[in-house]
Order: sequence, then structure tokens, then C-alpha cells
Amino acid sequence: MEINYEALRKAFEKNIIRKEGCWGWKGFIDEDGYGRMSCRRQNGTQILHRASYLINKGPIPKGYIVRHTCHNKICANPDHLELGTSKQNSRDMVKARRQAFGTKNGNAKLTEEDVRVIKRMIHRKKSYSLIAELFDVHADAISNIAREITWKHVNLEGEPNVQS
Repeated sequence: MEINYEALRKAFEKNIIRKEGCWGWKGFIDEDGYGRMSCRRQNGTQILHRASYLINKGPIPKGYIVRHTCHNKICANPDHLELGTSKQNSRDMVKARRQAFGTKNGNAKLTEEDVRVIKRMIHRKKSYSLIAELFDVHADAISNIAREITWKHVNLEGEPNVQS
């Protein structure tokens, strides 16, 4: 669909809050926390930061997405937006610790307290299979905890590192 930049700019200006740093948005915010705007029939519904990029920097090449350098989902400041790939965006999310991990991950079978107990048991040289059986998880899950592949955000303050 051909973009009507004038209609897009008009809809954008209606709800944008320009300020120092991240720009605010007084329009609709979706369930994922992203600003959305409607340009009726001209452009359909647009994600705010994509609209800002289009208006201020130009077209978005096929295969690219608009990324926030500020990690603020409703920011529309074009100085905080850059093109990138989905893979780059995912790496940024992990690096900034914005992905669901630990008990925030809906698939987690363990809690942070479980993991503290598991780490203590690992330090005391209990077998991975025994620990796994006690917590109803696979031994690979225990191995991943021991090698700090998973649950590395859970620390045992005052106790030696599991890998010691």
C-alpha cells in the first residue's frame, strides 16, 4: 500500500508529546505497550515508532524493522530510532534483560528459591539426577543451572560459586 505521508504526519502530530529525551504519546497504547495510531483508510493502523521513522527518516527497507535505542516502547523520538533486523532486536532484548526469564517465563517449572536450593545442592556435590527427581525436572535442567546457562540471575550471596 502506498503511504500517504501527509495523513500519517497529521495523525502523528495529533498525539505526540515532544520533550527532551524520549517523546511521549497521548494516543492509544496496545496490550504490548506500544503506541498505535490510525490514519483511517489512507494508511490503516500504524505502530507509533514505525510511523515516526517513516515521517522523519523515510521508507523502511524490506526485511528491516525499526528499533528503539532507548528501549522505551512508546518513544517516538526519531533520534532514538534505528533500522535493524529481528535478530539484532532479539539480541538487544536479551542484553537489556527485557525478555521473560526466571519465574516471569510462563514455562518455568522452578522458582528463584528452588534454584537457590538447587545451587546449594550442586555445591554439596549432590547428583544432578537426584536433584532433578526432587524438583520434577530433567537432569539437563540441573546441568544448565550448574553451568549458569539458565537462572544465572539467581545468586547465592555469601556462598561459593556453584562452579567452584
